[in-house]
Amino acid sequence: MNPNWAEENLQTIRTLMERSALYRRALAPIMLFAGTIGIITAIVGRLSYMDRGRYFCALWLVAAIIAIAGAFFIARRQAFKANEVFWSPPTRRVAQALSPSLSTGLFLTVLLTAVPDNEGNIHRDQLLWILFYGCAIHAAGFSCRAE
Repeated sequence: MNPNWAEENLQTIRTLMERSALYRRALAPIMLFAGTIGIITAIVGRLSYMDRGRYFCALWLVAAIIAIAGAFFIARRQAFKANEVFWSPPTRRVAQALSPSLSTGLFLTVLLTAVPDNEGNIHRDQLLWILFYGCAIHAAGFSCRAE
């Protein structure tokens, strides 16, 4: 057994704990913001009794744009406060992993918002969103493990 084995493992554990504290500190404001936007959008959708796929898609497209823009500005502000590079190689890798699924989901959302409503298709639209969102999250998780 390597005599430095315990020291190396302790250093690995320390690094992981520091990273988790950093990620928690960085992601908490972003998740609170995105969650608040989601709750507000759900309340608006519920109070307006949206039963048409077109309006449903438009409402959630606007909510997604607001949430993504807000998350971007929060992360950018945090990077500047900490004197860190915002567009780092890990950030770039995650953005590249997310972009195909999120772009396809955006394209379908714009398409479904632009076409006339067909009643009963709102559930199909939601399934497509879930599919592409799941693919994007999977890709982001896979690209994070590549570090």
